[in-house]
Amino acid sequence: MALSKKILLILAFIANPLLLEALETDDFYSLTKPLPDSRGAINGYINNVIDKHVLWANEKKRGVSCDKMTFRVASYFLSRFRGPVNFLEKRGLLYPDTDSREEIHQETIYRDISILKSQSRHIRIGEVIFGEDKFEHFFGMGFLHYVKYRGTFKKLLRKGFSKEQARREAIKNSLPFSIYSENTFVGLWPSGIFSFADIEANIASIPFYDEICRENPILKKKGKIWSRVREFDFVHYLHPFWNEAINMNYYAPKVLPKIKPYLREYCDKMPSIKNSSFWKYSEKVKHLSLSEEFLGEMQEKLPKRIAGSFEDFCAKIK
Repeated sequence: MALSKKILLILAFIANPLLLEALETDDFYSLTKPLPDSRGAINGYINNVIDKHVLWANEKKRGVSCDKMTFRVASYFLSRFRGPVNFLEKRGLLYPDTDSREEIHQETIYRDISILKSQSRHIRIGEVIFGEDKFEHFFGMGFLHYVKYRGTFKKLLRKGFSKEQARREAIKNSLPFSIYSENTFVGLWPSGIFSFADIEANIASIPFYDEICRENPILKKKGKIWSRVREFDFVHYLHPFWNEAINMNYYAPKVLPKIKPYLREYCDKMPSIKNSSFWKYSEKVKHLSLSEEFLGEMQEKLPKRIAGSFEDFCAKIK
């Protein structure tokens, strides 16, 4: 199948409401809650998926290429967007441990906005807390970014760029699609929210898909036989900026007045929030954000949020 047709197929998956449920995330709701660490469980799930594709590839009479292996893994997640969420749900590793969106909605900053009733539950992996919707960005939207990234990366290498120069420029070149999607069909159009955290999760998948069988590979091929040579670990791809309380959204004028009173309530809790291990970790590693530096060079394409961090937001409204 031609690459252009494959991308259209991916877009069809993403646009299909049966596969991608539109969720909003109130990460303030979970930031100080005692969430269990899902690192071991989700790593086991992803490694099992990868191992299944190794078995599939090794059953083929003809050798399976790295491109084919990467696309097969991506396709698996594209057609099973809820797979990681369902897996964690069965093990009681989502917060809150309920599938009642209405119940969650009544406790969030979005409680006065009826169109945002479909609320994401939360997951902790290591020292990062994020909404379940970020799996869809990482595995789904992220693969579209990887396809764009990979094409640009190869062109830049042919032009004489070093690997690191080509990597940085290719990541930057993939960001306009993220910005467009948040300005339109996954952000401002349906919800009035532009999520900078979604963008961070989108491009975090670039190293993941690159590492399936290329840079620092998870899988290696000898002859026609594939094998997994190291384990996938989600921690290596996560950043605290997946969290929308740490990496604040832009809220459209129709949304901000309705949530501002509830944001003020969290400002009163700022001392305890800043004392949490999650917040301290974010302060330690925030300079490692994949998106932050590049988005700083694209300010004209971005909506102007009231503050980049919640701490700055609270300082401004005092």
